[in-house]
Amino acid sequence: MRLILASSCLQKKDLLSHIGYKVNLTITPDINKASFSKEPPEKLAARLAIEKCRKVAMEFPNDIIIATDTVVEKGRREILKPVNMQQAEEVLKLLSGGRYRVITGVCIKVLGKEITKTVLTKLKFKKLSQEEINIILKSKEWQSKSARLLCLGLAAAYVTWLSGSHSNVMGLPLAETHKMLQGFGLKQNSAEVQQTI
Repeated sequence: MRLILASSCLQKKDLLSHIGYKVNLTITPDINKASFSKEPPEKLAARLAIEKCRKVAMEFPNDIIIATDTVVEKGRREILKPVNMQQAEEVLKLLSGGRYRVITGVCIKVLGKEITKTVLTKLKFKKLSQEEINIILKSKEWQSKSARLLCLGLAAAYVTWLSGSHSNVMGLPLAETHKMLQGFGLKQNSAEVQQTI
């Protein structure tokens, strides 16, 4: 029984490796990530994680599937991944001097049994000067990172407060994921389920 990560994000694979779980295969499921009208971020993150997990499980029903999805919210506004420098600057200005929330939905499916959990982390950015914004923009880190990762890399120097799971901000809350995997009988440093599900 293999451990399959429903994501092409190497960082998530590395995070699992750091806590003793070997990912045997990574797959990026193609799903519609649009949110429903007035859908709370917790429900959106959980729903998208579930959809990813179930789609991969249809192709690999006899393996362990882990899927996640992360939503970033400030106030009631969802912060999406910037597609150009102008949008990246808008995101940085929106985060500057304020608090925001990172919500990750985690879904794990093994042999028809499914568990889903959402994890919340709160962060605060210092008030950014235009010079600081320009430094982050010129680094081009935003090109390969979603909005939540604007608080990593160079931008991490400007996060003044964090409450909750740091790994959740990277898209995979490790303590919670570890507990969920243990619930299925998967042991660290093993790719095999140790009990009958």
